[in-house]
Amino acid sequence: MNKFINFLAILCAVLFLCLLGADQVNAACVTGRWVNSAGNGVPTKASVTNSAGCAAQVVSLCSYRVYTNGAGWLSTQTLFDSQTIMVQPGQNVTMTVETDNCKNQVDAFVAGACPVFTSDVYSGSDIFLGKMTEYAEVLCVKCTDECTKKYQRVCDGDGYKTCGNYDSDSCLEWNTVTDCDSTEVCTNGSCIDKCADGSCYDKPTVNLTSSGDGTCGASFNLKWTSTDATACTATGDWSGSKGISGSQSVGSFDGTKTFTIKCWGKGGTATDSVTLEGSGDEDDLQVDAGDDEEIDEDEDVRLDGSVDGNYDDIQWECNGGDLSDDDTLRPTFEAPSKHYDYDKVYTCTLTASNDCGDDSDTVKIRVNAGEEDEDIDIELSVEPDNGCAALNDVDLTAEVSDDSNDNEDYKYQFDCENDGDWDKTVTDESDSYTAKNLCDYDESGTYTAKVKVTSSGRSATDTVTIKVKDCEDHEIQSGNISITKSVSNLSSGTGYQGTVAAQPGQQLAYKIVIKAIDGDAKGVVLHDSMPDNIINIGNLEVDGKAMVGNDLNGEINIGDIDEGETKVITYTATVAGDSSFGFGQTALTNVATAAVDGDSASSQATVNVYRQAVQGATTVSTGFGGSAAAAMVIGLIGMLLVAGFTLRDKIKAIFTKRDRATELQKKIDYVKKNNLID
Repeated sequence: MNKFINFLAILCAVLFLCLLGADQVNAACVTGRWVNSAGNGVPTKASVTNSAGCAAQVVSLCSYRVYTNGAGWLSTQTLFDSQTIMVQPGQNVTMTVETDNCKNQVDAFVAGACPVFTSDVYSGSDIFLGKMTEYAEVLCVKCTDECTKKYQRVCDGDGYKTCGNYDSDSCLEWNTVTDCDSTEVCTNGSCIDKCADGSCYDKPTVNLTSSGDGTCGASFNLKWTSTDATACTATGDWSGSKGISGSQSVGSFDGTKTFTIKCWGKGGTATDSVTLEGSGDEDDLQVDAGDDEEIDEDEDVRLDGSVDGNYDDIQWECNGGDLSDDDTLRPTFEAPSKHYDYDKVYTCTLTASNDCGDDSDTVKIRVNAGEEDEDIDIELSVEPDNGCAALNDVDLTAEVSDDSNDNEDYKYQFDCENDGDWDKTVTDESDSYTAKNLCDYDESGTYTAKVKVTSSGRSATDTVTIKVKDCEDHEIQSGNISITKSVSNLSSGTGYQGTVAAQPGQQLAYKIVIKAIDGDAKGVVLHDSMPDNIINIGNLEVDGKAMVGNDLNGEINIGDIDEGETKVITYTATVAGDSSFGFGQTALTNVATAAVDGDSASSQATVNVYRQAVQGATTVSTGFGGSAAAAMVIGLIGMLLVAGFTLRDKIKAIFTKRDRATELQKKIDYVKKNNLID
């Protein structure tokens, strides 16, 4: 019968919804099954599912103690534990309630909190899951609480007792008395020290001492001991909790500082302090041997050393050559008379010292070799010759011009930073050699690379310059100009960025910033060709002034830019309409290039255009000839639908009452059969 009513209700609902084109409605939304139904104090769990086509439902899982009074069970059962949650459409959750150490009934209800039973038979239709918990063999017994709150404690004579459930029933009672120690007394249910006011204890003491003189960066050290203390803390020029004894370094410092420690115990507090005066780092030294130097053979150079701080002694030492003096800051260095066919680098070290220590610094002197044989020549090139830090895997290429080579091999020596240390040495018969991925330049700056080629006792050298810049965002630099291009979506209100999102037909604004670096930029020319689907380009301005007679897709003569100054070029555009794009994302990227004095720099901006597919609505005929007939039939179907669901719920309630009464009678027979009640 129940299946038939459900089938009738669902059939009416399907017919009604198909005619109206509405979403499906499921009257029996919430279903459940037991994960476990254990009792005797073990939690009971149920798995609850809400149908995807239903609205959110309020579900309660309720655990009841089951008593007996000879007349039935439900009329005397009471709620023991409950859980109420909101179950979302299509959601499956596991609900858990506690059980008592006696007979329990667990029910699941929909659309409300746990009900209070007033009769043996529950008449509500909102229960969808119910079961007597398993394994329980003890009936709950009605009783009276001796105390009002679990874990409540009160004094009793020389001790205290605690409220709790210490027997087989469900009521609260006092446990046996717990005696306090002989040095304690019970107050407000707790044992406290008889001497809490400190009158029974000795007053603590603390002694703070220091060591170290704090000069030349040396540290002061503090040490403290105490008696009858339980904790200490630091104040003054140090802080924090401290042990009742210990030591700590407080470093070096200039001037006067006071350090205080306070300790306390049951007998009170004690304090001690020390005041220290330090000279800190006033005698520290900082040595600078000066900038690196470069001279030719048979020349000399004046070194330029300096010392920050008070020194007692200074000393120069070199790994070759001669110094006019070795104990002055600015001696003259003279290279040795021996001549080399390659550049020679000498290192001189300046050291200063005083009572607190010493410090050193070095300077390098490069002595250039003499004239090379004119019948051999070398040209060094680099790729790339500029870029952003870190600039890695740079190639050095050496091209030899030699009119008198007698099929002799060439010895190539490459130096990435021209510091006298060869980074690669190779012998090859070819008059051209490329050292691939040889040089790495991690920091920004201007570097000099060097090559030396030797053949048949003849040699030649050449150098080349590499410029490494600090590049920010999408700014690109080359030579003495940099360029940054960005775009803004005016329709959605974004700022200028390297990449923006847009939809067909939206308005854009572009901005290009050109800057002169490392000198003036004369006659700057801008090239900026736009993608096909960026249209309606206009409002072209340079530094806020409208440009006349310039085509954006051709050359724009920007003119001269002074060192450190910028030119700002702006214009507006429109993304083409829907018909110009397929569904999904299309990236429209254009590159702006600024050129001057043979150098050029480029920067790009990208517009990601999104075109979405929109599903059209479909009109389905209802089959009715007129609106009045449609309204009549729809109303009739609605009345049948409501009547069907109402009839189903009433029949279901009748069966629920019958099934529950049958189940309860079986449980009463079981108790009587096993002599569990009189």
